[in-house]
Amino acid sequence: MLSNFKITYNKLKYTFPSSTVLMFHHVTDTPEIKRSILMSTQHFLQVIDSFNCYFDIHSTVSEYRSKKITISFDDALLDVYTIAYKELVKRSIPFTIFVAKDLLNQKGYVSVNQLIEMAENPLVTIGSHCVTHTPMRGKMIDEQTKELIESKLYLENLIQKEIIDIAYPYGQCDKNTIRIIRKNNLYQYGFLASGGPINSLSSWNPIKLPRLRVDDKTFIKSMEILKHAYE
Repeated sequence: MLSNFKITYNKLKYTFPSSTVLMFHHVTDTPEIKRSILMSTQHFLQVIDSFNCYFDIHSTVSEYRSKKITISFDDALLDVYTIAYKELVKRSIPFTIFVAKDLLNQKGYVSVNQLIEMAENPLVTIGSHCVTHTPMRGKMIDEQTKELIESKLYLENLIQKEIIDIAYPYGQCDKNTIRIIRKNNLYQYGFLASGGPINSLSSWNPIKLPRLRVDDKTFIKSMEILKHAYE
């Protein structure tokens, strides 16, 4: 009963004209980095082949009433390059990768060269996921400032493109995070790790936009909600 109530409640969010940013992490059957947020290759392919309204993240946010979907990945895990990237490019589906600077070149994560390769593809948008993948909430202002600025400058220098998007590690930020971003004009859009669709109710603050988590644990519920909203 509780599960059915949650699905019904989530469907109500989509009664308003809305768009959705999907949040993925792993897309693989054999994860090198053991994480709970895992999606099998089969499930991932089922998601991307079920809808024909995929757009880049900026179009989805600015035109949220047009019922668009965007795919995003947090952490830049290696299987984003070896599996997801190839499948999405094959289908000409745009997507966004939120990169934590200090995870690049680490075991199980994309390399700098792989990131540069993907960034050169017009289908790919690169965003910040801070430097050390630490949650911002409750951190000292100086520490947050370093995380927010250093990651942006590093990525911009690496891919030679402006970075205007950030996904907060673990979906966590606080009032200081928002103040730092606005004071320094760092990012145009900021994304949480939950919340569902972007609509007239949730779009009021572009630095705290919702996403829909999609993984093997949430697959059935998420697909039911998405089909209700976008088929």
